[in-house]
Amino acid sequence: QAPVTVVVFADFQCSHCRQEAPLLRQVIERSNNTAKLVYKHFPLAGNLRSKPASLATVAAMEQGKFWEMHDIVFENQGALEDADIRGYARKIGLDMAKFDASYKARKGLELIEADRAEGEKLGITGTPAVYVNGRRMHGSLFGGTLGGWIDDALQR
Repeated sequence: QAPVTVVVFADFQCSHCRQEAPLLRQVIERSNNTAKLVYKHFPLAGNLRSKPASLATVAAMEQGKFWEMHDIVFENQGALEDADIRGYARKIGLDMAKFDASYKARKGLELIEADRAEGEKLGITGTPAVYVNGRRMHGSLFGGTLGGWIDDALQR
């Protein structure tokens, strides 16, 4: 029910996305429910393990643990082979039979491709790309901070 929606298009192998992820979450948590964060998958072509990482987060989302998988994948960005991903799923307490069935069937592929297509329509070529109530965030406006952008959106 938050009046401000922050959307981030990100790639799980992007070092800038990894650095920005906790900062986005902190600002959202401090917003007193005036802003919500929506993650959009935007795996870049050269990052071969980004799509499997995205599939893992969608499989985790099916069990209500998207953000837990999101965080652990970013924390372990350099270790995203299938065995690593299964280990993270186990570590965050997922039902492994359900996780494996979803992950192996690539159930999240349609969502990931839809997110990517949405980003391409917006002209995104790199990650992270952050939007606040539909406006692309640029560092030179509203103090260059997400908080400044949220404050501006609340005033509108």
